[in-house]
Amino acid sequence: MLVPTLLRNYFEGHLGKKRTDSPRVAKIAIVRLNSHFKRKHLADITQADVDAYCETRKPNAPATTRRELSVLIAAAHWNVRARNIAATEIPLIDLPPASPTKDVWLTREQAMRLLAAAARLDHDQTCPHGRPTRVRFGLADLERAFHRR
Repeated sequence: MLVPTLLRNYFEGHLGKKRTDSPRVAKIAIVRLNSHFKRKHLADITQADVDAYCETRKPNAPATTRRELSVLIAAAHWNVRARNIAATEIPLIDLPPASPTKDVWLTREQAMRLLAAAARLDHDQTCPHGRPTRVRFGLADLERAFHRR
């Protein structure tokens, strides 16, 4: 199966039905993957092809390239579950290394500025996915959580 067909199946059959930011983010990755792998069959992709893709995406963070290639792998596995391709057609590829974790702590002043900026937002009670961004805990709740009551 050609990579653009594989990605279109994945987007239309799976991602297009979600009501989160993931389809928007994945669509950007799909456009980039399609432009590089447009005439390639999934089974014909080699590590050299993946390395060439990483090289063309070099100005971007390795984490971005890794995320984009993860969309390709997710699309392949989704198409296997949808019985569009055989599992043997999925190539074994190495993704770029994950970015090292960064332990960064906010200063009190930075935290206050961040909270003040959040309070100025139109929809400051939930994230774009609809999850709450703030939770209020009373002293009794904290004591119960830490088995003090």
